[in-house]
Amino acid sequence: MVCIKKRFFSLNRLLLLAFGLWPDEETIFTRFQATLLCSLLISSIVFQLSRLFIAEYSFDFIVRILSSVTFFATLTSLPLSFWINIKTIKYLLDQLQYIYDQLKDRNEIAIYDKYGYIGKHFTTIVVIFLVCGLCSNSGIVYWPYILDIIVPNNESYAIHTMQFVTKYFNVSEKYYFLVLVHLNAAITTGLIVSVGTETMIFSYLKHICGMFEIASYRIEQAMAPELLHTVDIKSRIVICREMICAIDMQRQAMQCTKCFVTSMEGTVFILIIINVLCMSCNLCEIFQIESPMERMDEVLLHLLAVSTV
Repeated sequence: MVCIKKRFFSLNRLLLLAFGLWPDEETIFTRFQATLLCSLLISSIVFQLSRLFIAEYSFDFIVRILSSVTFFATLTSLPLSFWINIKTIKYLLDQLQYIYDQLKDRNEIAIYDKYGYIGKHFTTIVVIFLVCGLCSNSGIVYWPYILDIIVPNNESYAIHTMQFVTKYFNVSEKYYFLVLVHLNAAITTGLIVSVGTETMIFSYLKHICGMFEIASYRIEQAMAPELLHTVDIKSRIVICREMICAIDMQRQAMQCTKCFVTSMEGTVFILIIINVLCMSCNLCEIFQIESPMERMDEVLLHLLAVSTV
């Protein structure tokens, strides 16, 4: 028997298992892992919001903090919802496996495999971009400190990073490196888990598309000219059987779709609101920068946030 989780969702398992979000591996330890993940992501949001109550702030400072908070909220909301609905996700994956096991026609199996591989190839491409992005991010964040040790000079390469963090979040220079590591860890884990969950949802929806195409294929088989032009009872029975199978497949596809939409509609609604706020705040910050060329790092930071959401 072919296991579709191993064939089509292996990369998603790799991304989610380390954070306790893979549906098939739910234990006390995985719950602890997921709790740590959510605590890290939520704590990054709480820290940034706390700056609004501790530091002296202006309208520009509020927009700056909100542009960052909404970005972290985007990274947090989907994994958190995925964790809450993990039993529903497991049920949906089991349904996909059950439907695959019921297929006997080679053409129907080929259709199902085609959509499964579309989802897997898409996941592979996104993971490649993710790895490149995370490597670049780590290089940008930590390279100044490495370079400061290798090539020391009068003007430290890390000073600019320190000034940026202390100014952006209005924190003391004493704690800036802890803030930098904390937020960078939250971004890294948030991006990994977000990619894992979003590509998994994409692959799941592609499987449902495959189910609808299988239903269409069965209707075409039932409406074959050689059956329609024959008036004997046997042909009529074959037509009725094929139509029943087609309708049953469509029913299962619609049930899977309804179950998924019911479990995720609240999350999608919240994500839309957060994404709109994130894009608005980050674009507002970009347009408020008076000398973009002199503050290119800040411009790129906001552009990356907009492109990510």
